[in-house]
Amino acid sequence: MESQLWLLIGATLLGALVGSAQSQTIQKWKTPDGTLYFGDKPPAGSMKIGEEGSNEPPSNGSSQEGAPRSAERERFSIDVSRERTEIEKALNNNAERIEEVDEQIAEVQRAPNVVPPWMERRAGFKNEKAETLRELWSQKQTTLATIGDLWKRFDKLDAKVKKAYDGKAPDWWRSTLSCPNCPGRSEVERSLQ
Repeated sequence: MESQLWLLIGATLLGALVGSAQSQTIQKWKTPDGTLYFGDKPPAGSMKIGEEGSNEPPSNGSSQEGAPRSAERERFSIDVSRERTEIEKALNNNAERIEEVDEQIAEVQRAPNVVPPWMERRAGFKNEKAETLRELWSQKQTTLATIGDLWKRFDKLDAKVKKAYDGKAPDWWRSTLSCPNCPGRSEVERSLQ
């Protein structure tokens, strides 16, 4: 009888220890608006991102294969958003450069020839207007090539984001760039041919 009493007390203590260990584990959730919530009953639409007091990963399968886990996803979203901003800024700067070069080309074309073409051919005089135009056209082509490379870089970044999120862009990702004066991809390709 006494041994049964000790057995019963031991089982009760063991159950209390297990219960207290489980009660120290607090579930961690991320709400739809991005704030963290701790507790057993999360707000609707929340995603479990782990447990405090536990070393176990979330058990609801919120991490998709091939996509970064929650903390990694946050870092990923920050990194690709920064890169997107850099690309957008570079595109806008290069678009401004194209406008400047186009204005310079128009100005040079309006200027009168200092040396008539027949004198240039016969006497070997230098035509500075033609040389200036060649240099400006070269600058424009180089800038267009840079813009083309930026479009390709953005396309790769967009594909990387979509791949990380199973083929579709997440809500935070904008698949377009804000560059109202930028030549489009096809315009750049035509100009470089």
